[in-house]
Amino acid sequence: MEHYPKRFLQASLVYLTFGAALGVLLGIFPREAAVFRFLHVHTQLFGFLSMMVFGVAYHILPRFNGVPVKNPRLVRLHFYLANAGLLGMGGVRSVQMWHPSPWLTGAFIAAALVA
Repeated sequence: MEHYPKRFLQASLVYLTFGAALGVLLGIFPREAAVFRFLHVHTQLFGFLSMMVFGVAYHILPRFNGVPVKNPRLVRLHFYLANAGLLGMGGVRSVQMWHPSPWLTGAFIAAALVA
């Protein structure tokens, strides 16, 4: 397996573990951990599910077509931008819960666009 499809799959499993831990906390402490619901949902959906789909697609689709990926640098760029966007969204949203500001809203939108 190529390097970056494998990295997508590894990142997917990291997000699954983190999102599952947040889900357990949400189940045990529903009121106290409710501020992390957004982080849990986005970690599971965009972190786990999307990264898994990206990794599997970058591994399988070139084999179906019988040609390698035309520009592997774009796969690398996709990996870093998707992860930076997700981590940026989660980090900004976590800080925004306790310190709302228009600057953080702009940073969140920028991270979402990157993702």
